[in-house]
Amino acid sequence: MNINKYRKLQFILKYRVTVLIISIGKLKEKIVGKFISERGDVPGWVLVVLMTTGLVTAIWTIAAPRLSGVDTFLTSFSIGNCAIPKECIYL
Repeated sequence: MNINKYRKLQFILKYRVTVLIISIGKLKEKIVGKFISERGDVPGWVLVVLMTTGLVTAIWTIAAPRLSGVDTFLTSFSIGNCAIPKECIYL
């Protein structure tokens, strides 16, 4: 093998190794960047949980008396204290 071909082959191998190292570095940055950026939005989740809790509390406050009225109606109707079901409606 003459010297020019050897140097050319050496240059090509160095170039390919350099490109490979740079590509691996970029891939590593992308992967690490994904994991670091996917940590989550804590204030957003706290806001979602608080809003959900507030909505459930508001709906429960409105619905609780009506649900207890339905419960009273059903228990009194099934026990037999109510001759006519219309008289037992507390809604």
